[in-house]
Amino acid sequence: MARTLLGMIVFVVGTTAVAAIQSAPPEPVHARTSNDPSAHALKAAHLFNLARFTEWPAGDPAGPIMLCVLGDADIAEALDRLAGDRQIGGRDIAVASLVSNRLVKACHLLYFGGPDSAAHTRSLDEVARTPVLTVGEGERFVRQGGIVGLVVEQGRTGFAVNTDAVLRAGLKLSSKLLGLATVLRDERVQS
Repeated sequence: MARTLLGMIVFVVGTTAVAAIQSAPPEPVHARTSNDPSAHALKAAHLFNLARFTEWPAGDPAGPIMLCVLGDADIAEALDRLAGDRQIGGRDIAVASLVSNRLVKACHLLYFGGPDSAAHTRSLDEVARTPVLTVGEGERFVRQGGIVGLVVEQGRTGFAVNTDAVLRAGLKLSSKLLGLATVLRDERVQS
């Protein structure tokens, strides 16, 4: 009960911030979180809640929900602390800090840390048609084929969702989650 209440509080705080967003131009979240431990914890909470409100295909193998962070050990550490011994959908959670895209297909959620790079594009291409919830920085990430992009508007974290990428991945996102998001489509042509 306490875990559920804590999770609800964390989600309500995050979603309240999203609901208060006005029309200022968004900026990528990494611009604000480079060395701030509290910002790492807040981003970890957003990632955890995104996973909680995602449904993976029925054929998903048993075992832990893999929450992966590519290129940002601080976020991975904060996410690991937050996950602790919690579960998502009755399944244990494992957190992996990745330094390359070699194991990205084993992830349920894959967060791309740091600024855009060619490595991000390669990793997105590798998981494009697999049930991996890809999360990155800003609307550009989403328009390039990522599923969720975290953005800061007027000092508050919000997110954008690429519905084309959600369909390609075979995932289902909660209607509550989609109701709080800016919904975008692909800009680049998918193969």
